[in-house]
Amino acid sequence: SETVRLIVVGPTGGATLGPISEAFLSINDDDTLAAALAAWKSDRFGANAGNALLSGNAADPDADGRSNLLEYALGTDPGASDPGPVLSTTSGSPENLQISFKRIAAPALTYSVESSTDLITWDPTPVWTSTGAQNTLGPVTVTDTANLSLTPRRFLRLRVTAP
Repeated sequence: SETVRLIVVGPTGGATLGPISEAFLSINDDDTLAAALAAWKSDRFGANAGNALLSGNAADPDADGRSNLLEYALGTDPGASDPGPVLSTTSGSPENLQISFKRIAAPALTYSVESSTDLITWDPTPVWTSTGAQNTLGPVTVTDTANLSLTPRRFLRLRVTAP
């Protein structure tokens, strides 16, 4: 967030504003994200951009298992079931899981790669996280810290959150 001090002064001659007026304008990453998401929804959903059942952050109109917020964060199409994050393993020893995905440059988003051994309980400490200036446009590959020979049941997921 940034705060900018504005000083408003009336024009010379003609009508005046009276004494010099001051105002403070707060520029917040949340506002920037809200505006960017609104523009994205307008572009992707047109007249349905205001319909939360289709364009809401948690909605999944193409039924591909990825919410609109995740589709936005990955730069994918919410109206088409397209490939999402790719899970693979490293070659060599030790063998570790990797997850690869495309990230957009949205500093207000938080990208987290989380791990589980049973798909029910997810470790509260992410394997990897990115937010703020770290969120640059492009491909990302995250390598898990767990050695698969020691932890044979291991799962990763990408979670994206917005303020």
